[in-house]
Amino acid sequence: MHSDHVGWIGHKVNGELVATFPNARHLVRSAEWRRFDNPAENRASVADALNLLEHRIEFVEEGEYIAPEVRILATPGHTAGHASLLVTADEERVIILGDIFHSALQIEHLEWTNTFDRDPEQAKAMRRWMLHELAQPLTTGGATHIADSVFISLG
Repeated sequence: MHSDHVGWIGHKVNGELVATFPNARHLVRSAEWRRFDNPAENRASVADALNLLEHRIEFVEEGEYIAPEVRILATPGHTAGHASLLVTADEERVIILGDIFHSALQIEHLEWTNTFDRDPEQAKAMRRWMLHELAQPLTTGGATHIADSVFISLG
């Protein structure tokens, strides 16, 4: 539920906010959605998405399959409810990393956080754990925020 991930979820038609993809499933971990129950949580950049998705959200949790070979990985640190996806085919794995790494520098310097990591210590621990996972045989990571290389393979 970050503005760079949900900012496109709706658009205005005749002054009314409507879903960009009205038939899409909108999956989120409950901890990610519930963080907005806290009045101190900044909603400014996601307010429209929260309103639009309020009755469309489907909660998913750690280990749950959202498709036959696509499983939710709880990867908190960036936010409490942050999730990644584990896609498997036979023995091959792809991990869609989400916001675990915001820069290729964080692969070399796991201790470097960014201003958006809500729990910097947990984010560092998650990056260490994820590098261990990415080093497993036949495992590739898909990183949306790393500019020059979307895919990471350490194994």
